Amino acid sequence: MKRILLGLLVFILAVGGSGYYLIKDKIADAEPDSAWYSVKLFSEWVQLQIPASDEQKIELKLQFMQERIAELASLENAKKLTKENVERIQKSYNALAEDLMNSLKRQAQDAVDDQKEALKKALIEKAKHITAQQQESLKKILDTAPEGVKSSLNDIGKTMGDAYARAAAIFKSP
Repeated sequence: MKRILLGLLVFILAVGGSGYYLIKDKIADAEPDSAWYSVKLFSEWVQLQIPASDEQKIELKLQFMQERIAELASLENAKKLTKENVERIQKSYNALAEDLMNSLKRQAQDAVDDQKEALKKALIEKAKHITAQQQESLKKILDTAPEGVKSSLNDIGKTMGDAYARAAAIFKSP
């Protein structure tokens, strides 16, 4: 009986892994109006559980925040920028920003020696650079976005600014 269960488990993993491999590009390219978007967000959540260090998690969070802005630009280019799509992206972006702030707070609390102090400064500079890129991208999207979604887009911009200000405050020297 154990052999049958083991064989069944191996078969399920092989088929499931093969299936994921075949659809991973479809998941990676999923936009908020796609049925695969929830799978994409879940996949990102799983990726955030894997890294061993907070630094790696921070890098991933910044990457995923940048992807949310790229999704907005892609939807705007395709003229598919709807209130529902923007709100779905905004929800994900806000959650990532809040999680990023918590990670940065932990980093700041853990920074005791000079090496960690340099890491702190590098992380805040990277966050500053990425935030500036995101704000520029969002401004371009806002220029051509339909009126019905501009309020939600402005909310995302406010979250960006707040996230950067909070990160700067976290790493400000006493």
